[in-house]
Amino acid sequence: MADNDRNRRAAGWRRVNAVFERLRAKADRTPAAVTAADAVAPPDQAAPGCRLVLLVALPAPPDADALSLAAAAAFPDEEDVEVGENGYLQVGGWAFRATAGAGPLLPPDAADRLPELRLQAAAREHAGWLAVEVTDAPDGTSAATRASLAGRLLAALAPADALALFRPSTGRVSLYTPAAAGQLRAGRAAAAFRPADQPVPIAGVADDDPRLTAAAAVARNRFGEFLAALAERGPADTFAVKVPFADDHGREFMWVAVDSVDATHIVGRLDNRPAFVRAVHLGERVLVARADLNDWLYVRGGELHGGFTLKLLDEHLKPPRSDVS
Repeated sequence: MADNDRNRRAAGWRRVNAVFERLRAKADRTPAAVTAADAVAPPDQAAPGCRLVLLVALPAPPDADALSLAAAAAFPDEEDVEVGENGYLQVGGWAFRATAGAGPLLPPDAADRLPELRLQAAAREHAGWLAVEVTDAPDGTSAATRASLAGRLLAALAPADALALFRPSTGRVSLYTPAAAGQLRAGRAAAAFRPADQPVPIAGVADDDPRLTAAAAVARNRFGEFLAALAERGPADTFAVKVPFADDHGREFMWVAVDSVDATHIVGRLDNRPAFVRAVHLGERVLVARADLNDWLYVRGGELHGGFTLKLLDEHLKPPRSDVS
């Protein structure tokens, strides 16, 4: 195989994640992992649209110096800045309060109601929280504008161990990724809940779910279609299979972008960032058994083929109610 052709095909694993976004774009829906946590009942209706929270591993209340530095980073053109006591900050005609606390912020059963496994982990493992609230704003300021400025300040205060972004007025939560941080810094709070680098959702569906078992059986029975298409693959085509990976930390079904297939094994590169498993890593070259096949898909000419478990998992991740932000 020529080097250029090999490079084009190796790049295919990077495109598998985009399949999920194409599916949701066609259905005019935001990524399921972002909105799945609407299952968390909003605990705070007192100040809708003006309080944003980070779930963190180690809580650390911001002091006056930290607030001053954060204000300078979030509002570089504003000269009228005054840092008060107890996390209060005055910036022009705006007033903010930054608070932090130890212990979980979400209700004890929140993780059980989150279908996405990474969000479940954040709900269970966060040991504290950091919040920014708008306490005063110019008359007529919209909730979206309040959230925008609160987000800019929160991003400037965010610690390196931030796990998830939470909006109490809606119950919405999302993983706090580098892209989410960038959206907050840019004043786009709503977009921070659907960042461009949001990982492919990992659904917490039981292995013995009869619907999943049936979908996997269809995928295995029709694997010949995948092999026939793979034999005629073009440089822009994307081929992937889903198989389980396990180690002492857990078991996950993840997608592998396929390089080649023989009578017993599939060779490719892992296209999911594992949530729990540590034995393999995103982009790593792997050898998996054909007998472990759970699903397959390929994209040719922008059209998806296969993906028999995707509809089931997408339904499982669908939010129970719409976000009003």
